[in-house]
Amino acid sequence: MIDKPVKKGQHATTRRFEYLIEHLLLATQGTTIGSKKEEAHFVLAHSRSFLYNESIMKEDHNMAVEEHVKRLQQGTSVWNAWREENPDETIDLSYAVLSYAKLSNYNLSKANLIGTYFIGTDLSNADLTETYLISANLSRAKLVKADLSRANLSNAKLSEANLIGADLSNTNLSNAVLRNSDLSNADFSSAE
Repeated sequence: MIDKPVKKGQHATTRRFEYLIEHLLLATQGTTIGSKKEEAHFVLAHSRSFLYNESIMKEDHNMAVEEHVKRLQQGTSVWNAWREENPDETIDLSYAVLSYAKLSNYNLSKANLIGTYFIGTDLSNADLTETYLISANLSRAKLVKADLSRANLSNAKLSEANLIGADLSNTNLSNAVLRNSDLSNADFSSAE
């Protein structure tokens, strides 16, 4: 890509936004997993582009995560009511540290939980349908009767997790570690 001069009257922020769009389009072109077209979860950008400034990207990401963590801390009824009022809100708790939290009965469906730490967390009866738990650490987590149907748990760590009665139907468990986990009465129908 050749740097274009800023047109007369064009603001530098507008030019940066154009670079952002160009790089996003380039990064997502041809991104496939299996036979499905997938959204890219990362962007490789030119060193002079707006996207290269990692501190800006991290700051925006951390603000989204921080906002959602603060909501979680308000309790189950507040969180679940907010989720019902905002069904289209994208939940991003990726890489958050939620170890030993009490999140039983929380609606976390369709959330981005990539790389999140749930070590020893109580997620009993939680709605985790269609969540992205790729590379999440759920070691020693309590997932009794949790609904993990259609979730992506690839590369997740579930060592010593309690999955009694959990719904793992249609779940992607590729490369997940389930060592010493209690899988009694768990539903693995159509899981990969």
